[in-house]
Order: sequence, then C-alpha cells, then structure tokens
Amino acid sequence: MNSEKKNIELRSEKVRNIIGKVPPVFIRYGIGIVAVSLLVLFVISIIIPYRETVKLSITVHSKPNADLIKSTHSGTVIIDTSGSQKDSVQAYLQTANSIDTICKCAVKNILFSVNNKQFVSENEILFIVNSTDNYEIFGIADITKDDTKKIHKGQTVNIIADDMNVEGTVSDIYAINPEQTRYRLKINISVPNNMYFDSKYQGIITVSEKSLFLKIFGK
Repeated sequence: MNSEKKNIELRSEKVRNIIGKVPPVFIRYGIGIVAVSLLVLFVISIIIPYRETVKLSITVHSKPNADLIKSTHSGTVIIDTSGSQKDSVQAYLQTANSIDTICKCAVKNILFSVNNKQFVSENEILFIVNSTDNYEIFGIADITKDDTKKIHKGQTVNIIADDMNVEGTVSDIYAINPEQTRYRLKINISVPNNMYFDSKYQGIITVSEKSLFLKIFGK
C-alpha cells in the first residue's frame, strides 16, 4: 500500500510540475552564457587571420653565368682587402705547406664568399664571381595551373637558405608546355646571402591573408 501511494504521488500533476520546473535564473544565465560564447567566437573569427600559402621548390641561377671558385685542397681562407688597388680583394688558401692565391677581383663583382680565416674542405665553393657589372640573380620554380590563379607578379617569395630567409619577388609567370597545364615562375632575388647557384631551396608565397570569418563565409 505504501509503495502504491508513493507511485500515485510521483505521478500527480503537482509533483511533475515541481520536478520539471527550471529555475528562471538558470534560463537567464544560460542564454547569456551562450550569447557571450557566440560573440567571442565571432570576434575571434574576425581577428584571427587565415594565411593561405603556396610552397615552392626554387632553383637559383645567375645571368650571365658566374664563375665558381673552388678550393683545390683543404685549408684556411685568408681575405685581404688592404691592397693598393681600390675596391679590390685578394684571397689566399693557406695550408701547412703553402699559401696559394685563389681570387683577385673587384669587391662589387663578388656575389658570394666564405668568411675570412674560415677552414674549408677540398672542392668547396669559396667565391662566386661575376665578370661584368650587369648581372641578374633569379630563381625558377614550377607550379600547377591552379596555382596561377593565386600567384601574381610582384608577390613576395620567402626563400629559406641555411636557416635564413632571403626575399624574392615574382617577376614572370609562363607556360612551359603547349597544353598550358604546367607553369613556371621566375623570381628576382636582390640579395642572395648564403645561396649557391644551381642549387635548390624551399620557398613560400603568401597568396592570401584574410580573416577566418571571410575565409569560411566570404566568396
């Protein structure tokens, strides 16, 4: 009898109203918390940028071709800029038995050099020297047809060379096959620090930097 009475009391309308009733304070604060959370997410989506990039494999070239001066054997490089001829450089390779002259040229024609008193191994590149004043340093990178819709002339290219960033600029975009399904970039490089010619480097172009909100909901 007692259990039946309890079941009847639990099924009564008053008991159900009390059990199912949500305190108004929870409703008010719950709606407020949801609204604030949505507002915070909206603000974050506007503030946080979405950076779209294209990765490149870049081969560095020079025009006209530069002369590569390599070490004939292991030794220490000595660079002397105190000669009688103005703006000239003389470099020597010192070993235990001899001191050999390896370079004698104008400072403005040296595109790359090792550091003074640096030890080098045999056949290592010591200097890259251009014999004329009218030289050009540029990179070449292959891209897909879809990438041509994102990449434009004048965009900046960040090239990674020996853990350093070298900046380049897209100067030309052209097709390399009759079907026009493969394309190539030419990248001008103004200061080729720590870069070897005819070597490959990784590069990145930032093609878009819009907010996360515009990336999701924009065109």
